[in-house]
Amino acid sequence: MLINTVILFLRDALPIFIVFVLLLGLFEEKIKPRSWLYFALMLGITLALILLVNINWVSELLDGTGHETLNALLICISYFILISLVVIANNSGVSIHKLTALLIISGALSVITNGTDFLIFLTGFWSNTDNATSLSLGIILGFGICISISVLIYFLIHYLKERFSEKIIQTILILYSAGQLSKVTILLAQADLLPATAIAWNSDVYISDSKELGHLLSSLIGYESSPTYLHVITYLLAIIVPYIYFLKQNSNRKITSCEEPNT
Repeated sequence: MLINTVILFLRDALPIFIVFVLLLGLFEEKIKPRSWLYFALMLGITLALILLVNINWVSELLDGTGHETLNALLICISYFILISLVVIANNSGVSIHKLTALLIISGALSVITNGTDFLIFLTGFWSNTDNATSLSLGIILGFGICISISVLIYFLIHYLKERFSEKIIQTILILYSAGQLSKVTILLAQADLLPATAIAWNSDVYISDSKELGHLLSSLIGYESSPTYLHVITYLLAIIVPYIYFLKQNSNRKITSCEEPNT
């Protein structure tokens, strides 16, 4: 039970910690007060608890695929908001109010999409186990590990930001967003809304999904040891499309800057 609880934290709670750390690292200089973080946590936890209470009703929707479909929809919305935040990070003309609202929504969506499943499994463990001490210890260890990893990532991205550029945080956030979006293929395949494609490769021998490193990479960049072709295509498109947009945007800026002296 202790190990299961710790793994549960690494799989479902750690992505929440990671996205908040990345957003803090990217925007803490633009928004000094961190009140958006607390609002996002409170809103996300509240909505996750509401969804948890109504999970049976939600799951019965759409011929029994309501929970998977809702989760997939929220992940897609979260992806587009996170990419929008990366775009905003490259623009200086966005209002603080708009940026704050997007940060709150993005954080809340991360809590809902990851936290609901976390709460479902956690309450299930709690109601089906007689060893409350082991479960409580697992919760303490899980929180401690997530906080420790978050602190390490926070200082690492600050080091990389100062040593290289803010682009490194943007790249990590895009990889994180792509990893989250690729999970949509798994959810929709479970709901029989997408066809099950063949396995592209199997790297379980090197980094297993069931190991701690596998859970860490899954939370950070969406690692899967046995991804399907559809999963890989979704992941790559989720990375490539934003960069095509950024290249086009930079190209338009260069054209505009070249035309200005002639006008």
